[in-house]
Amino acid sequence: MTARGHRVVEAETGALALGIASTLQPDVVLLDLGLPDVDGAVLCRHLRLQLTCPIVVVTADAVEDRIVEVLDLGADDYVVKPFSMNQLLARVRVALRHRLATAPLVDDQILHCGDVTIDTAARQVMIEGTLIDVVPQQFDLLTALVRNEGRVMTYSTLGRTLWGLDSNDDRVAPMRTAISKLRKTLGVGPRRPSIDTEHHVGYRLVAPGSR
Repeated sequence: MTARGHRVVEAETGALALGIASTLQPDVVLLDLGLPDVDGAVLCRHLRLQLTCPIVVVTADAVEDRIVEVLDLGADDYVVKPFSMNQLLARVRVALRHRLATAPLVDDQILHCGDVTIDTAARQVMIEGTLIDVVPQQFDLLTALVRNEGRVMTYSTLGRTLWGLDSNDDRVAPMRTAISKLRKTLGVGPRRPSIDTEHHVGYRLVAPGSR
């Protein structure tokens, strides 16, 4: 089946989805959490183990703990029902751009997002070609966000990656402070990436021109 320029293959159950995914290696997965045979979060974890493509969760469950759970298990983004087709397609385009942008750059020493350049080896950040001062915590946070541009990074994921924090109370407060300082360091500009807050979930780096 073809829809909006995409070849679409449907799977009515989690078991069928796993089989199709392993055979076809899709460019993107739209995962509804309401499946008849398996919990959608469990399926998300299994899909992430065998796929590198983006996984966009489609759910009627707007409970933040549920959303955080699937993001921590490997989903790249989520859309809460009801939604418009234009919104869903926009999220798919962002997920695909993120995959294309990061696939060849995961191990690169030089990262780019708009007018921001990161030299991971030298641990330096430049904006519009000018070297700026960043503390180690800001550097690590910015690098993680740029490597995952367009993807929701949960408090849990960022906390464990950067500081090894485990509990919600331990990670949220320092994360908010670090993000606030990083936003001030980056400033604003027509080619400047921005950091969006996904309330009660985490943060997303948005490249210029991606809205």
